[in-house]
Amino acid sequence: MEVLFTVLVAVGLGVLWVVVLRGRSGRTHVPGAPREVDRVLADYRKARWQAVADAAPALLARPSDGGDKAWRPRLELAYGHSLVELDQPDEAVPHLERGLLLQSAVRRSASGSDVPPSADIVFRHLLGWAYAQTGRTSQARREYRRVLDAPDLDAATRAKVEASLDALP
Repeated sequence: MEVLFTVLVAVGLGVLWVVVLRGRSGRTHVPGAPREVDRVLADYRKARWQAVADAAPALLARPSDGGDKAWRPRLELAYGHSLVELDQPDEAVPHLERGLLLQSAVRRSASGSDVPPSADIVFRHLLGWAYAQTGRTSQARREYRRVLDAPDLDAATRAKVEASLDALP
């Protein structure tokens, strides 16, 4: 009976620890990001596409103060992805392009990035799709090939990208 009680207490404390960790705002906070940016990125993680599309333009219009290197690429990519989900590929293209470019620059900088290079696969695939939807087939091919050249591409994504590439005129 004592063993069962000890196990239940240990599990309860473990659950409490996980809840406390998940509740900490620092867990999802992007360094240097204003609270509004964190809120929009939280909406993005919850697939609230319209909320992201409504709020992101004003935040991205803010002039750079040099402290936005971590959050600006993430917000550009979240906004671009949201526009894709809202079937607005023309509007999505510049944000996906800019987000990937900025993320690449941050990754190459001395401070680096905590965003893994494999995250670019998703956004390059979205960018390829947006290019294809807007009639830019050569650019779509280029992005799809970049995705296929990624060293850690999983089989399911490879199949989707190959099908997208085959479907181009």
